[in-house]
Amino acid sequence: RTKAQIWCMLLFGLIAYGFSYSAGNIFSGIFYLMFAAVIMQGAVFSYEQKPETGFTNMLPGTNLDRAAGRFLLGGFLLLVGNILGMIVAIALYFQGEIALSYLPEILISLFGFGLLFLSIQNIVFYMIGKGNSQQLMSLIHMIPGIALWIGTSILITLLETEGEEVEKIVKVLLWGKENSLLLSLGMLTLGVAFTIVGVFIAEKIVNKKDFA
Repeated sequence: RTKAQIWCMLLFGLIAYGFSYSAGNIFSGIFYLMFAAVIMQGAVFSYEQKPETGFTNMLPGTNLDRAAGRFLLGGFLLLVGNILGMIVAIALYFQGEIALSYLPEILISLFGFGLLFLSIQNIVFYMIGKGNSQQLMSLIHMIPGIALWIGTSILITLLETEGEEVEKIVKVLLWGKENSLLLSLGMLTLGVAFTIVGVFIAEKIVNKKDFA
């Protein structure tokens, strides 16, 4: 299953290249890859069913080990997405299509944000339980894209208007640009912290269930 996820990520890398090439920036492709990694990791929960629990619980390892493994899978897929995003950006750079400004900060920030979101998503999945409410799990898979679309739409709408609110947003964006490295490292730290805490929360949930 993990191999299948990696092959899917490679395919998404080609699609991300097309997005960034058509948009003329690195943001489109990298955003796509990060959210694809989140969806791929969440799909693992959908694949597994209750009958598999007896076998997996016979394997060496504690509930904490199994929970940590799920979180590490998400982190690994995000890392693959980061590497693919960097390859796409460098390829477009040598084609003379885009500049690589703020590429490290973007990759670090999205990796941290991805860890943060995956931690929350995994905890929700553990609370739902393996094999339960596939419709709800599918809805959770859609949240990243919906949130990005809504957030982008709201930001564009605000920037197209005039007034003090727009000036405040512009000031915040300019401050973020000047402190991009600090913000990206802060997001990475937050994501790692949430991941560590999320593993222990997941273990507590598993200990109270017959399966997870």
